[in-house]
Amino acid sequence: MKLATENGGTKLDSYSGNHGFYVKCGFEPVSWCKWDDQYAPDGWDSSRDNREPIVFYKYTGNTGPYSAESLNVNNFLASTPASADYDAAQAARDSKM
Repeated sequence: MKLATENGGTKLDSYSGNHGFYVKCGFEPVSWCKWDDQYAPDGWDSSRDNREPIVFYKYTGNTGPYSAESLNVNNFLASTPASADYDAAQAARDSKM
C-alpha cells in the first residue's frame, strides 16, 4: 500500500473484511454498498464465501493511533447509510476526493 500511495494512489474499494488493514494504511471509509451476486468475482462460491459489503475508501494518510471502534467495519456500516448500488457508492466516495 505504501508503494501505491507513493505513486499517487488515493482511493480504493474492497470487501468489508479488509477494513482494518486499509484503515491502518491511511485510508478512510466514505461509502459502501451491499453485496450483489451478479458481480461476484470468478471462483466465488456461495457455499464457501461470504457476501461482504463493498466499502469505498479515500486516502488521508492517517495511520493511527486507532480505537477498536474505528477498526471495526460494523461501526462504519451501522453509521453510514448504504448506497443504492456499486456505482452510487463509488460516486459518493469520488465526490469527497
